[in-house]
Amino acid sequence: MDGAAIEKARRLVYIDDSIKTREVFEKHILADKKAIKIIENCAKSFVLGLFVVICVLEPAHITLGGNVAYHNPRLVAAIKDQLTYWTRS
Repeated sequence: MDGAAIEKARRLVYIDDSIKTREVFEKHILADKKAIKIIENCAKSFVLGLFVVICVLEPAHITLGGNVAYHNPRLVAAIKDQLTYWTRS
């Protein structure tokens, strides 16, 4: 999960190269349906990969880092929600 993946998604959804990744997060805060879909899809994709790591390595703690995670607590919250879903299933 990084800014490049979100940028690629926003190009497909918004069909507008002038919108930046930062603006996707701003639109997400304003409840823009397209932005919500982008962030939710990014969280789901990230969690599916993370779930595989959890199943194989069984880590007790997981730390998310990097600029995207640090500056976008809503994305981290979406990841936590998805991870809770997948680990309970």
